Amino acid sequence: MPFIDLTTLMMIAGLFFGVVIGESTLFGDPVRVQITVPPKLVELGFTEAVAEDLFLSEAARVGRALSIVHTPDVEVSGSGSLFAAVAKPLALDQVVVVLQNRAGFDVVSVEGAIVDKSDGGLEMVIFVTKPDETLTKIKLAQPDGNAAALVERGSLRVLEEVSPYRVALTAFVDALDADASPAEAKATATRAVARPWAPSQSTELVMLYNLLGMIALVDGDIAGAKGQFDLSDAVPLALPPALGTIALNRAFVAVAQKQPDEALVYYNSGLEESADVPIYRGQIDTLAGLVAWSRGDTERAQRLFRIAIDVAPHDEAPHAYLAQLLAASGDAAGADAERSAAASHRHFDTPIPALAVSEFWVDPVNGGLKRRK
Repeated sequence: MPFIDLTTLMMIAGLFFGVVIGESTLFGDPVRVQITVPPKLVELGFTEAVAEDLFLSEAARVGRALSIVHTPDVEVSGSGSLFAAVAKPLALDQVVVVLQNRAGFDVVSVEGAIVDKSDGGLEMVIFVTKPDETLTKIKLAQPDGNAAALVERGSLRVLEEVSPYRVALTAFVDALDADASPAEAKATATRAVARPWAPSQSTELVMLYNLLGMIALVDGDIAGAKGQFDLSDAVPLALPPALGTIALNRAFVAVAQKQPDEALVYYNSGLEESADVPIYRGQIDTLAGLVAWSRGDTERAQRLFRIAIDVAPHDEAPHAYLAQLLAASGDAAGADAERSAAASHRHFDTPIPALAVSEFWVDPVNGGLKRRK
């Protein structure tokens, strides 16, 4: 065996440490996933790599909805990353996790195993290890032996442990797209808010209350929505954009309830907290127009809707609201042009599921709201 002097060994260790910490710096607090499968499934082509790719695919699906809450970066043991290239061949997987945790990155380790049963069914046992928390064990059964379905279910359960808001948000968006009840999203969010509070989850907890408020609005329960928004007030340490999201939704609800003074206060608070969120820009301007309209300042409302159109030209809402104002002022030609623009942009509109102004129509004069279709 060739001799390695101390200097060379220290250089190798330094390079390895740099790779491990550098990857976390680039990709954020990672979720490390390893799934083992029985030989019977491997012979059929369902390998460890296939199982882990399915996990990645489900994680990617959960990350599609626009949100200020980041989807955890999932790293599987068989990928072509620095982690896989350096750690796996040297059996240093756990060393990587320990080093990253020591450096302040909250690495979540996920180890899953698929077991074939004598009756032809499958089971999956998953252990989720999070820093400074009790080990979580998840056990799922798949009587029909569908390995792909089992891994997809397992990945959702794991992601719910790590980022329940993103899982609930995905279910909410799926329900809206299908014009169905958001019952699954509500159940996921309700389970999540019942967990003991942890400082690292403060922003996510605020957004869960926001999501439950949005679900209440879908159900036509404005009082219930306000109650959920109010629960966020007791959550410390949440990031400003999350608190701003709640304030903007409170402003929208205040417009719907013909409370223009409250709407202005909440809007100003939301603007202060969320003005730097890029995906909110056009929505914030549209909401500003609605607040001005509710206060009787229709000229300012028109200007703000035009600003919203400039910022987010593919959003139908400012076109539709501007059309109403132009029609009321006697500008029939302008109103027709804006209605046409609203109709043509409807297919390009990108909803922001956390914001009520993106998902509902409101009547700033008579009050009330209804779902945007």
